Amino acid sequence: MLLKTILLNNYRNYTKANLLCSPTLNIIWGNNAQGKSNLLEAIYLLSTGQAYRTNHDQELVRWGASYYLIKSEIQNNERTLDIELMYQIDQKKSLKIDGYKRSRISDVLGVFNVVLFSPDDLYLVKGGPTRRRRYLDLTICRLNPSYYYYLQQYQKTVEQRNQLLRSLAITTSSLATLEVWDQQLVILGAKILGRRLQILPKLTKLSSYFYRKIASNTEQLFVRYQSTVNLPLENQEIDCSESTIARYFSDHLKHIRKEERKRGVTLIGPHRDDLVLYLDQHEMRNFGSQGQQRSAALSLKLAELEILANEQGDYPVLLLDDVLSELDSSRREFLFTQLLNKVQTFLTTTQYTYLNAEILKKASLIEVKNGVLWPT
Repeated sequence: MLLKTILLNNYRNYTKANLLCSPTLNIIWGNNAQGKSNLLEAIYLLSTGQAYRTNHDQELVRWGASYYLIKSEIQNNERTLDIELMYQIDQKKSLKIDGYKRSRISDVLGVFNVVLFSPDDLYLVKGGPTRRRRYLDLTICRLNPSYYYYLQQYQKTVEQRNQLLRSLAITTSSLATLEVWDQQLVILGAKILGRRLQILPKLTKLSSYFYRKIASNTEQLFVRYQSTVNLPLENQEIDCSESTIARYFSDHLKHIRKEERKRGVTLIGPHRDDLVLYLDQHEMRNFGSQGQQRSAALSLKLAELEILANEQGDYPVLLLDDVLSELDSSRREFLFTQLLNKVQTFLTTTQYTYLNAEILKKASLIEVKNGVLWPT
């Protein structure tokens, strides 16, 4: 997968910018606060329909402008596509693929895949479960865009069910309605859980492999799914079909109904689950050093990259946002040895002298000054 060209109008601090991209390594360099990360954010937005530093599109519009526009030409396997995203203040964001307007922004999922690694990804390991669930769900959405629909419907069901649970603290007249929402919660939750558990063995195997390569020691990274619906995942022979998951989910809902009514909230389900990372037998969130946590986060991202490539027959584009300076020389060397000849990469940095001559020989250098791109 390749990003061939990208055009920005009124995006963040860019008035107008146009870039012809290298199919190998693109080094976006310059002083801080010039717009390097803004460019990577725009590429990420083309892939997911959402920015990674804000949930508010109005913040992405250049000061004094009324809209932003991002246009690109991408190559997906042997197919060339145009993707256009536009947002006008006080209007909905719009998406066009090959000139045809799409009714949903989520239609872009799986069309142009990128994998982002940024300093904030340290919280993928040491932060709360929300970020890890989002990481897992976004990977699955790119492989199976219908999964996004299940996530949306499940979230709406949780919200409706929570409202009903709060009302049941006052009256019991809605118990029959609760059973209807329970059934919907179980059906959608089983679909989500089933797809998460399908991808877990690949994620565990690949992230463990990359951690050994990156950390260069005998410590082993384990990724385990922590389910709130009482699935006995420690049993290697358990049937993780949707029907089995639904049965466990439904039984546990009945078991905790009294507590849910008391607290007015849905206490179990995929929205409460977690990916727990262990280094040998120690949970990394609490016991890993910052270096170990950073290596684990990078391992998860490289595993995501390989899963998408293996399933779709084409490597995603890799975005490295100001992270290489935090890696030592051996980790940087492994990263480029692993990726340079097979993955189009966009790297932001304040300076690039720490990269060796062989890497720079294959790179396109683009300096950023006050929202203007200067290829060098």
